[in-house]
Amino acid sequence: MVTVHEEYLVDDKGEKKAVVIPLAEWARILEEMEELDDIKAYEVYRPIPGPTLSRS
Repeated sequence: MVTVHEEYLVDDKGEKKAVVIPLAEWARILEEMEELDDIKAYEVYRPIPGPTLSRS
């Protein structure tokens, strides 16, 4: 899990409008997202369990 040290940009009223995080943390978040995409793709295309054919 990625630890994030975020800071917020606020408007004149003090309402949060944007988040700023260190670049290194952003890079780790992107890596984790890629890995999750790979896992999701595997789940979609993995072989369906069932009988197998063997060569005699």
